Amino acid sequence: MRAPDRLARMAEEDRQNQDRILAEFGDDPRAMADEILRLRHGLARLAEAISLMQQGAPFAMIRPGPYGKPKAEQDDGRRR
Repeated sequence: MRAPDRLARMAEEDRQNQDRILAEFGDDPRAMADEILRLRHGLARLAEAISLMQQGAPFAMIRPGPYGKPKAEQDDGRRR
C-alpha cells in the first residue's frame, strides 16, 4: 500500500474513532473529562513503573480491583 493511501486510510479511521467516542459520551462533557483524567492517571502510573524498571528498582503492578483503589473510594462505593 502506498504511503498517501495509508495516510488517507488512517485519517479516515481516526475520524470514525472520534465520532464513536463523541457518540459514547453524548452531551456529557463531565463524563468525557472524567475518562480522560482516568486515562492520564493510568499513563502517569505506567510511566512511573517504566522509570522504576529502568532504574532497576523493584516495583509492582496491581490490577484494578479492591486493592487498586484508594481507601476513600472503596468506603464510599461511588466512582469519582
